[in-house]
Amino acid sequence: MEKETAQRRGTRTDIQANLPGSQFGQTRDKAGALVNVSPRSVTSASKVLDHGCDRLIALVDAGELAVPAAARLASLGHENQEKAVARGARHDVIK
Repeated sequence: MEKETAQRRGTRTDIQANLPGSQFGQTRDKAGALVNVSPRSVTSASKVLDHGCDRLIALVDAGELAVPAAARLASLGHENQEKAVARGARHDVIK
């Protein structure tokens, strides 16, 4: 009992967040179910849309580049994405 009290010392216990009930990943899971893909695919696609250059997004849209590969490239800056797509990355990650 003293141990619990010591751990809570300085922490207010009378305040609770006034947030709606939610579970982490719930939206991602629902979006994946709607389009029949995994939640991980939704996350990868979101990363491509948020951080990918226009050419990278176009390749995914055309079915010439897989979403997971595009998500890996999306972590690079736009200039490096363009270079990767233009050169040998086509052999490594593009179908």
